[in-house]
Amino acid sequence: KNGKCATGANFACDDGQPCTTDSCDPKTGKCGHKPLAAGAKCDDGEACSTGDVCKTGKCVAKDRSKCALFKDLFACEAAAKGWNLENTKDRAVIWAVDNKPSVAKKEWGCSLNFNNNVNYCDKYTSSNGNTGCYTPTGVAYSPLIDGTQIKGTPRLIFDTYYDVDAQGDKPRVELRNALNQYIYGFSLKKSEGKKWRHMEVNVPQAKGQKFRVRFYLSGASGQSGNTGAGWFVDNLTIDQKYTDEICNDGVDNDNNGQVDCLDITCKG
Repeated sequence: KNGKCATGANFACDDGQPCTTDSCDPKTGKCGHKPLAAGAKCDDGEACSTGDVCKTGKCVAKDRSKCALFKDLFACEAAAKGWNLENTKDRAVIWAVDNKPSVAKKEWGCSLNFNNNVNYCDKYTSSNGNTGCYTPTGVAYSPLIDGTQIKGTPRLIFDTYYDVDAQGDKPRVELRNALNQYIYGFSLKKSEGKKWRHMEVNVPQAKGQKFRVRFYLSGASGQSGNTGAGWFVDNLTIDQKYTDEICNDGVDNDNNGQVDCLDITCKG
């Protein structure tokens, strides 16, 4: 340009795919993306996976068993994405993802919770002037979680806080399969409410199935005033718990396909 050599336009040829070799033709400025051979090593970007190789142009992990099957920190901007929040129409006490009332740790931000932003009383006034609370209803279902390839023991992990009436109103957690059939469930102890608790529960019943996590109040009523803050759930994770290989029992204890001395943990 004007008798001088000037730098031309820059072309960004990185397609962001780990299973292609990216290039730029200096004459035409066009990008090229040559697929790597099947079986070439790659990185799928997940630190928990191993044995990543290219297959049909995509980076596929040989083993993702150490990765979490599901994780939801209930970020405020996510607004319960993928969740099915079954709330009763025209009720103020509902399942939602927000930080009202603020009982979660500040660094957690929002949580999945069941209340009306103050307590969990849906007020009504009867024809004779009496007031009370409607029976709190509503169910929160997680997205469908695929446990069909689980090698270890499925584990349900979450943090929870609940401030509910002493009579009835039991916080209930269940696992349901894709047909909404019961797999496993448990109720939280009321004596351990009004404080944040970290829960880790082995759920071997979910192994080999696709399932959802279900939260609701069992045996709920409005007769005791429902003046508590309600129920809060945060940092929900489904992962796997592994059993160490026993090197002399003839059993594949850790489910990695290698028995006793053939297992890498038993060598040396």
